[in-house]
Amino acid sequence: MKTDIANKYKELNKMIVKAKILGILREIPTYRGNNCYIINRGQGNYDIILPEHMDALNKNAEELTFTHYIRSLPNKNRLKVYGGQDLVSAEAMFKKVHCNELDLSEFDTDNILNMSNMFYAASIDKIIFGRFNTRKVLSMESMFTMFKCNSTLDISFDLCEQTYQMFFDARIKELVFSKMQKPLNFCIKQLFYSAVIEKLDLIGLDTSRVKDMSNMFSGVNLKEMNIQNLDTRNVVYMHAMFFDAKIPTLDISNFIPESLIDAEYMFEGMQTKWVKAYGMSTASTHIIKQMVNNWKVPVFFSEREYTRYIKELKGE
Repeated sequence: MKTDIANKYKELNKMIVKAKILGILREIPTYRGNNCYIINRGQGNYDIILPEHMDALNKNAEELTFTHYIRSLPNKNRLKVYGGQDLVSAEAMFKKVHCNELDLSEFDTDNILNMSNMFYAASIDKIIFGRFNTRKVLSMESMFTMFKCNSTLDISFDLCEQTYQMFFDARIKELVFSKMQKPLNFCIKQLFYSAVIEKLDLIGLDTSRVKDMSNMFSGVNLKEMNIQNLDTRNVVYMHAMFFDAKIPTLDISNFIPESLIDAEYMFEGMQTKWVKAYGMSTASTHIIKQMVNNWKVPVFFSEREYTRYIKELKGE
């Protein structure tokens, strides 16, 4: 393993030397005096080479030594990141960076602990994650907050335990969780808070251990969603889960309220035609009252109720 890493950085050093000879190399300072290298490949294509022995790029989310230089690159079409073996913080690494494509397939993320705000307010249509190892990451808080993507964003890496507001106020055409996740623990509250997503597919999420889904979809604007795989058997809190959400129709027939004690404001202010909640019919009367109290859109707790409603709409 050490030999592979050493060989890899020998090749990166060769790239740096060659680019310097060709006059297409630029050195940029980072936090704590390390230097990164930018190779201008032309037509808006840049290689970003991170040295092996460097633990942080920016001091914090506000002091962005590295990120300011990346933003200043003109006509960014494609960015490809190399190296970073000893990096422990990628906080705000691409904050407010705009480009068409970001290739992270050669980015060494094995030792990163912090990815919070990593793509905060960035606008990137395609991200190639490749191996993107996140096994040591402790925080992905606000990782894609206010992020914009006009195509598909595929979360093909493992989530960590801290995902608070991971996609807060994001604008994404299609968001897919294709990676089969290890069971998420305890809390995924406000995960998609206020996001605008045309198509959302949560097929890879394992929520069998999750206890708190409060505000998970609050304020979200969705055209199409697949949440049929969500396991809610251990969920205790669904407080305001779909509060003020805009979803054409909502089918949560698979939701099972075995541990549920708080569904207050679950659908309050939600804009939808109807909600299928067949599995929730086993909830206590108190919980069902919390879900439907002062809410005019129909919630159906059985197929029979839904069928009757549709027939009445058709005048049958």
